Amino acid sequence: NFSDPWPKKRYAKRRLSNTRFLEQYKEVLALDGQIQMKTDNAKLFAYSLLEFQNAGFQMIDVNVDYRKEPHPEDVQTEYEEKFIAKGQPIYRCVWKR
Repeated sequence: NFSDPWPKKRYAKRRLSNTRFLEQYKEVLALDGQIQMKTDNAKLFAYSLLEFQNAGFQMIDVNVDYRKEPHPEDVQTEYEEKFIAKGQPIYRCVWKR
C-alpha cells in the first residue's frame, strides 16, 4: 500500500488507514495476516500509527527510512521511486490483527 495521503482534514475518511477501512481489513484479514503500509508522507504516517493502534492492531515492524537499506523482496511503486529519487524518506510499518 502506497496510498494517497488525502492531506486535508475533511478528506480523512478517504485515507486507507481511517478507522472505517481498518474495520473492513479485520473482516478479510486472516488471523495471522499482516498489513504493510508505506508512504512518503510523515503526517499520514503519524496519523496511521495512531489509527492502527486505536483499532487494536499490533505493530510488528516500523521504519522511518525504509529505503535507506535495499529491500529486493519488496516491489517499489512508481510513486515510491519518484520520492526516493528526490531523496525523501519512505516510512513503513507492518501490523497484524
